[in-house]
This record gives sequence, C-alpha cells and structure tokens, in this order.
Amino acid sequence: MRLHGLAMIRNEADIVESFVRHNLKLLDGLTIIVHRPSDGTREILDALGQEGLPLELMPLDELGFYQGQRMSQAARSVFARHQPDFIFTLDADEFLRPPNRAVLHDVLGALPPQRHCITACYTYAPDPRDDASELEPVKRLRHRHPHDTGPGKFRKLIINKSYADDASLVICHGNHALASADPVKDKALAKQLQVKEPLLSHYPVRSGEQVLIKTLIGWLAHIVIGEHQIERSAHWRGFYERVKDRGVLSREEIDEVARYYLNDCMADDDEKARFTLSELIPDPLPVDFEIRYAHLRRREPLSCVVNYAEQVALAYFEKSRRPIRPGFA
Repeated sequence: MRLHGLAMIRNEADIVESFVRHNLKLLDGLTIIVHRPSDGTREILDALGQEGLPLELMPLDELGFYQGQRMSQAARSVFARHQPDFIFTLDADEFLRPPNRAVLHDVLGALPPQRHCITACYTYAPDPRDDASELEPVKRLRHRHPHDTGPGKFRKLIINKSYADDASLVICHGNHALASADPVKDKALAKQLQVKEPLLSHYPVRSGEQVLIKTLIGWLAHIVIGEHQIERSAHWRGFYERVKDRGVLSREEIDEVARYYLNDCMADDDEKARFTLSELIPDPLPVDFEIRYAHLRRREPLSCVVNYAEQVALAYFEKSRRPIRPGFA
C-alpha cells in the first residue's frame, strides 16, 4: 500500500520542518503547495528537499486562499504521478499519530474498496508546564484535550485512489470533506466513513507570534477572495479586529484562540463553558529527530504582514496600471 501526504502551506516556519520529518516516517511521499510564505518556510522546505527526502514542492503565487480548489487540482496530479492508494490531506500543524506504518495499513486496508474516509484528531495547546526553551513545537507542546474532536466537528480527509477516476469530486475548504457536482454522489458523500481511532495530532496554537501571523495574513487572504462576507472563518475576523484596534493580542486572547480549537473536542456549550486549560492531559507525541533549520525561521509578525501588504499593493498596481499623463507625478 502506497501512502502520500498533500498540504497547502504559507507561513509555518516554526513547525514545517517537524511536519515534514515526522510525517515522512509514515508516508511514501509528501507534496506541498507552497503558498507565498515570507517567514523562512520556503527556505526550510528547500533545505529539506536537498537532503533527498521524498518531498515535492509546488509553488503557488496567487494572493488569495483558494484552498479547496488548489488541493483538488493537486490531488489529481499526485494520483497521476505517484499513484498512491491513499492521500492524507494535511495542514502543517497536523502530525500522524500511529507508531508505525503497519497501523495505517491495517486501518485503511479494512475500508470497503474505493471508499474515502475521515479521521478525528487530538488537539494540543500551550500549557504552563511546557519547556519554553524547546524550539521543536511538538516536543514543547505535550498536553492535549482529554477527548478527540467530537462527532460532526473537526475531521481530516483521507482520499482513496478512486478520486482520480471521478472528475465530479472536489476537496472542500479546510480538507474536512469531499463534495460532488453530482447531487446523488454529493448526498452519499455526506455519510463519509470515519476511522475508529484518531490518526492525527493537531497543534494549531504554538506561540503568540505564530497566532498573530496566522490571524492577520489569514484574514487578509480571505478578504482577497471575498470570503470576509460569509460566516466561515468568522472567528478569525474577531481576532483580526482586536489586533487592528490595539496592535497586539494579550496572553488571555491567545488562550482564547486555543480554546476555540479545543471547542471541537467538547460535546456541548455547557462543557465549553466549564472547560479550563488546566484540564489538558499529558500525552506527548514521540519525536525522534533533530531540528536542523531553526536558524532559517523569520517569525516577526510585522515583517510578514508588511511583506503580504506589499504583495497585494504590487498586484493591484499591475492590474490597474495606466499611462501617467505628462505633467502629473
């Protein structure tokens, strides 16, 4: 059984090396859509590629965050060129949990033929017990919510090779599900199989700088494609507005971002209201590699935001360029 990973990544310099090294211990290959990073992510990926790892980079220069469309296209390309049996759709903060490939083979081999599936995850968050001096985030973040992401909430998609033979299928934004232009198929896809045990560990909140970059550039990228007008990702708009008003997020607000992700592990609003971060439990993911490229990270939020603003300004200039009339600056 051949297994491949597919991700679309922008500014993830603090975790991308760990993401590649860890997941390639369980996958035959990893394809990454590199979406205009400015924090050292591209330099780290290039260095990893030069090590000879089975890592394929697909540069993407557009400003907007068209994740569903680009992942859908890239998945077809990966199936055509690498011919895996399954593709794991991942983000840079998602790490496969099984201790070895045999577990993945058993789980996926038990699926009905040609069936796609979804997996829950365990969500990790910063904790006062963390070793703040540890540069490797998966080693540093050792505590997670006691429960996995609940029914109907955060799931990640694992795509069967049958995807390549059905042109009607697309990957939904967030890599949480498949959809189809065929109404009958789309209805059937709403009942996707879920594997029994969570196969992923999720590290969405890792530091104040990382949250600022994700909040600011993430929301601006949604504005570029007009998604600021819909409910999806409204949580990012709220955090973005706070930073716009005050220039910073407090420690309490960063904890609030962590709680937003942890909410997917809770059954109802009452449990969400009662939960505190002190209830996180220790469950470190084993890490058996060393970080080599921490020196390539550039994690200054202002630098990343200014870089993105410059990209938007240049794109606007190219689109609206008009001859300058004599006598006018």
